[in-house]
Amino acid sequence: MNKQLKKSNTRKQINQKKLKTRTKVIVRRLPPNLPEDIFYDSISEWLDNITWKSYFPGKLSKSKAKENVFSRAYLNFKNIETLVEFFKEFDGHLYIDSKGNEYNALVEFSLYQMIPKKRKNVDSKQNTIEKGNNRII
Repeated sequence: MNKQLKKSNTRKQINQKKLKTRTKVIVRRLPPNLPEDIFYDSISEWLDNITWKSYFPGKLSKSKAKENVFSRAYLNFKNIETLVEFFKEFDGHLYIDSKGNEYNALVEFSLYQMIPKKRKNVDSKQNTIEKGNNRII
């Protein structure tokens, strides 16, 4: 019983150490019609210091009664120093679309600091339907 308590305490301590170094940020309030490649061009000087990135495009509303959905991007940096530099230079970055609307980018720490793991396993049954000789007609 005592060993299980110690194991759970050490796991909690390890997880807390991992969470103390917050390196994942979210860039919010990007223009809804901003293409992914233009966003990455605007942060090109920091791209070599980013270990993981994900971009979610927004949506322009067709109705005037509804609001636009802003684009957003998640970025994970290699170290805190680069993240602070990015925050100081990019927070409040102004985007102007073709209609003259202005959008100020907002950089915040992501609440959920975990990063998705890369898929390791390849499905062993993938592309086997054409190869199979045992077909029932």
